[in-house]
Amino acid sequence: MGGQEGGQKVEASEEVIPLNGAPLLEEGGTIQGDDLLGSLHLLAALLAAQGGLPPMAWLTCYYLDRPEPERVLVPGPNLLPSLLWRARNLPEPRRVHLAATDGGLILDLEAPLEAFLRVEGSGLEVYAWPEERMREYLQAAALGREPRPVVLELGGRAFRTLSWPEPIFTPLYGPQVELAEA
Repeated sequence: MGGQEGGQKVEASEEVIPLNGAPLLEEGGTIQGDDLLGSLHLLAALLAAQGGLPPMAWLTCYYLDRPEPERVLVPGPNLLPSLLWRARNLPEPRRVHLAATDGGLILDLEAPLEAFLRVEGSGLEVYAWPEERMREYLQAAALGREPRPVVLELGGRAFRTLSWPEPIFTPLYGPQVELAEA
């Protein structure tokens, strides 16, 4: 599975990622890197497992062939099995959004995965979006969101800032958002 990034062809890794002991797999199981990056369901399951499962979460999947998203309230113990079942049995969604009812987990994944943002705080908050959408979000967040440390990964480089309101990503996103490399 390859992709385009800035006019360059990007090849996905064939490396096998061992996840021994992870709640996603049987003992000693593996997931191919291509499979993980090619499935928003699997990626959401892996990230949710890393962040600790919430008691209840809203799972919203946006499918290309459906005009409305599919939204379900999932109890924590059923979250990973539900995501794994979806990965095996349903078409690949264009977007997966997962939000814990207690606010401790927010995942928003939308293909193509070009820019990754992790907001540091009390819970796990991760966004993986197309670059243009990330640009719009960062500009809006810098203007209206409470200050929080964030880490942005784009084009193989990671950047960190300690607060939203200071201009943090000017070279990437224009005058509203100064770049501090991690």
